[in-house]
Amino acid sequence: MSKLLGKTAAEALQRDIFGSDAHGRFSLCPPSNFDFFNSLKLIEIDNFANVTVSLFESTLWERAGNVVSCIRLDKESMIYSGSYEGALPEDVAIHSKTLWLSVSSHELEIQDEEFCRALESMSCTQDNENQETFFMLLRAHNIILLDFRRKLEAENSIKWQEREPEYKGTPVSDFYPFYESFSVHRVNTNSPLAGRSVFWFSYLISSCWKSNTPSHIPAKAIQHIEEIYNENLWHFPIDNARVAMTAAHFKHAFIDLYRCLEWLYSLPRCLRLKADLGLTMKGVELARLFRDKLAWRRAEQDSLKLLIIDAGPENLDISVINKCLLSALPPFPLAGHEIADGAPETPEKWAEVAATALSKRIYSIRNQYVHQLDSLDHQEIPREAEPALINILAQLCAILYKKYSAEF
Repeated sequence: MSKLLGKTAAEALQRDIFGSDAHGRFSLCPPSNFDFFNSLKLIEIDNFANVTVSLFESTLWERAGNVVSCIRLDKESMIYSGSYEGALPEDVAIHSKTLWLSVSSHELEIQDEEFCRALESMSCTQDNENQETFFMLLRAHNIILLDFRRKLEAENSIKWQEREPEYKGTPVSDFYPFYESFSVHRVNTNSPLAGRSVFWFSYLISSCWKSNTPSHIPAKAIQHIEEIYNENLWHFPIDNARVAMTAAHFKHAFIDLYRCLEWLYSLPRCLRLKADLGLTMKGVELARLFRDKLAWRRAEQDSLKLLIIDAGPENLDISVINKCLLSALPPFPLAGHEIADGAPETPEKWAEVAATALSKRIYSIRNQYVHQLDSLDHQEIPREAEPALINILAQLCAILYKKYSAEF
């Protein structure tokens, strides 16, 4: 982060408290060291509800045995490691890169430590030593904002300091109470999240955010997505899952989880063909080849049915399936038990029946959300069915992304 960005933050703080005009003797106490300040740049940002999750990278250079974050090229040119993207001088090398995460929200203080523990479990260590630097960085990027309900209180507090004869500037930390709270975490090099999209972090945080879980998102669905973390299934489209699990409306949650399955639609047929032809290329590569060379397009409902068969309907909670269908599946055929008239006689036939019914139901709901259908053609979706549908989609994601992991 260059001094220009630091100046932007300082001007924003003054403008927040006093408006656009310069005010009295107001000034900020400068940091004791600018090296870390200059080394930072914003990488990615995500928002859900009233929470902002930001990823930053700190880059430090090495020159003549010294670790630095800024270099003077000539009398007029200074470059900063947090913002410079050109070729480095021959005598300069990259010393280190560190990933940092910030979580900011007005609700941060009323949350418990669960999201911090979740980040710790992924080797993201909470940091309390660089609060001033990150506060300035967050304000410069408009990531944290003044709580305008406390503007007058903030103004009076700063003015009171200026009246002191020995006043030499206002510490940055004095602004904290009047802005959104934030926490800072170092993403350690051994973290499984290092180098991954901000959505992997924001999903993890959102799953712990107590005021954020809508009624249509059951705890079991969150547990199914947690399995994806536990199994290191990094090919999973976590951005869709994050949108789904924080969506205020069932419709949006359903569509984004459906999209996670949609990524897999070509695989069942590709894998059968791969086995028949004795091919060794990954299933995803084969699907892309067919798409690009043969203009192959998947039949969505039938592909969904094949996915459910591959997942094994018997591995799903039958009571949850029945809530999704608004009707009961025939009982699973067990050896030594009498089979009712018209009921599937074998586990394979039962799986076919269950997969057909569930895929038709899910795909019909998808269609009415994606297309403008006549209301007479809409699927009935009572509120009590919403958590069941989300649960089934999340469970299918956990099963199938694990089953197909070698094909990515």
